[in-house]
Amino acid sequence: MRSAFLFIVITANLVNFSHLSITPDFIRRHGYPVESYEVETVDGYILVMHRIPCNTPGKLPVLIQHGIIGSSDHYVITGPKQGLIFQLHDAGYDVWLANMRGNTYTKKNRYLSPNSQQFWNYTFHELAIYDLPAMVNHVLKTTYRNKLHYIGHSQGTTTILILLSELPDYNRVIQSVTLLAPVAFVGNLKDPNVSSVFRYFAFTFIAPELGTPNPDFDKIGSYEVFPNNKEVGRISTNLCLSNVEACKEAFKLGGAMGTKHFQERIVEDAFSIFPSSSSINQFVHYAQLFVSNRFAQYDWGSEYRNYLKYGQPIPPDYRLENIVSPVNIFYSDDDAVVSPKDVRRLMARLPNVNFVKFIQNEGWQHFDYIWSRYTKQFINDEILLLLNKS
Repeated sequence: MRSAFLFIVITANLVNFSHLSITPDFIRRHGYPVESYEVETVDGYILVMHRIPCNTPGKLPVLIQHGIIGSSDHYVITGPKQGLIFQLHDAGYDVWLANMRGNTYTKKNRYLSPNSQQFWNYTFHELAIYDLPAMVNHVLKTTYRNKLHYIGHSQGTTTILILLSELPDYNRVIQSVTLLAPVAFVGNLKDPNVSSVFRYFAFTFIAPELGTPNPDFDKIGSYEVFPNNKEVGRISTNLCLSNVEACKEAFKLGGAMGTKHFQERIVEDAFSIFPSSSSINQFVHYAQLFVSNRFAQYDWGSEYRNYLKYGQPIPPDYRLENIVSPVNIFYSDDDAVVSPKDVRRLMARLPNVNFVKFIQNEGWQHFDYIWSRYTKQFINDEILLLLNKS
């Protein structure tokens, strides 16, 4: 265990962010305490974490991870009545919100400029083996605890699965893992989705092209995609609120939220914080998983380059059998980017599945796990029960 932790050297500082304040501002607005920290990874990325501090005896801290092109802001806009982070704090948990490299909060590196291609030369693999360990270590060091609970949504599930597979010593400090819309195997996304046009276009036309290994892809270089744009967000908000019913349908067809889960009150905030930036390589890696129907490391485009990286002609599979931490899984029958078949394939590979909730016949889509008007009923209350028992 010690060797794994020594490998991930971090520095961390408690800081005040006047220019990046959506998460702390929302938390303070609702009367909760908040702290913000900078955490440095071994490869120089400066990550930002937000904390709603609480020191209840017998309750472990909870680390919460966002999905792709997301940020900690995703968890604050629904407010205390529906927001998981507020309900966790009310129940006595010390809540930590993560931000992975490259999003709105974390475009800093000790050695690289975000204007350089090298800054964006990573996939979710690097998020898993560099960013997550740095943040886990920081939480444990700051709270003087030896374990924590982990909750991840979408790409936040991918990264914890990779961390526990590739650096299995971390299983010893993760008391429980809760996966909301787990993304590992994605080969069945070619199957029809109940209500999403997004799946058809994304996985009929885009993913097959993007995910086919191409030795010339690196000539294009790594770069940022889906940066946050306040003006686009403002225009989208005005269009949406001018015809709410059409907006509901657009959210459904886009695979974001089911019609009956849509909340008009969060539209302006949602468009102001999303998207929150990413590297193109993260999408390429997911597309490769779709094409190969494997949960594997990044394909460098040729057998020769894969030999140089891995010592074998194809990327190695992630070693899911190494994950011994208890895993709780929430998934649905109408998620545009998570197929029930793929989730069941994942469950069959995990040695310690503790709890499973399959949401059926609810039109429950990918962002409903955090933004639905029924999130407390379907997700949050169950999570609190699971954490209190573990």
